[in-house]
Amino acid sequence: MLPSDALEYIISEYNEMFDPTVVDAFVKKVAPYPVGTCVKLSNDMDAIVIENFESCGLRPKVRIISEGMQTKETINLATDASALNLIIKAISKNPFKNLPKYDIIYL
Repeated sequence: MLPSDALEYIISEYNEMFDPTVVDAFVKKVAPYPVGTCVKLSNDMDAIVIENFESCGLRPKVRIISEGMQTKETINLATDASALNLIIKAISKNPFKNLPKYDIIYL
């Protein structure tokens, strides 16, 4: 199970199966999209997670991938006003050219 799936399940059982205080603390410490995770954004762009934020784990900073290569373009999903409508819709297979198809790339 991916960290993002586990976190989604725990949040869905907030106050039912899991104590809210524990869930709140857990959500701040577990990164649903660890650094190096390849993701697909809701605008269909591929990206790689480059930074996580304790206060906003579901909205990391990502680097855009184009034509199988990392670009210099980054998007901070937590703070960029132009990205507030973007979400991570999936963990994507490795979009890099000439590399094995892994879900997580270690930088």
